[in-house]
Amino acid sequence: RAPYPDRSVGYTELVREKVGPWNRTHGSRGLFVVLSEVTVATKLFVGNLSFNATTADLEALFGQAGAVSSVNIISDKFTGQSRGFGFVEMGSTQEAQTAIERFNGYELQGRALTVNEAKPQEARAGGGGRSGGGGRERRW
Repeated sequence: RAPYPDRSVGYTELVREKVGPWNRTHGSRGLFVVLSEVTVATKLFVGNLSFNATTADLEALFGQAGAVSSVNIISDKFTGQSRGFGFVEMGSTQEAQTAIERFNGYELQGRALTVNEAKPQEARAGGGGRSGGGGRERRW
């Protein structure tokens, strides 16, 4: 279970995952170790973007710091308008570090960019579950 299963850029390290008698899913009866690969990406968060900024603008800008693997500007799913932030994936960790140092605070289309290393996306609670209502206890 890699936290970045779709990332092929970066470096790879081995992670030990302990599986034991508590894991009833696999019916294991003792302790053994599973090795899996974790690929660390070079993904950058780019904030304070102009609503008119395009993926081509970001690709051209970050291309000055090195090879750009992908660019993704996040947009509102209802209106389609940019939400003012996005992600740029660089070719290597060194290029990503160069881009952070060079473009954090850089002015693009009248706005000072915020550039830093992207954090892994946290799991969010799914769909509209019902929350409990009033404070009255039902007796029937």
